[in-house]
Amino acid sequence: MTINSERNEISNDISIPIKDPLFATGAIIQCFLKLIPEVGAMLATVFSLFWPKQSEDVWSKIKEQVKYLIDEEIDKKN
Repeated sequence: MTINSERNEISNDISIPIKDPLFATGAIIQCFLKLIPEVGAMLATVFSLFWPKQSEDVWSKIKEQVKYLIDEEIDKKN
């Protein structure tokens, strides 16, 4: 936490990187469902069955494929 007395501002410098926003949204919804008295645990369980699981990192795979193709083309020209 940073306090700037000249401007009377307080800022919170905490940031949490979210790799998969869909997964994070599902986790938050599940937490709120669990707060419902008596049926919350059951609702959260049913919700987790239908909510998509954490997705794979497609962008990393694309980058690897592109790098491979570029390296292959460079090797062909040499």
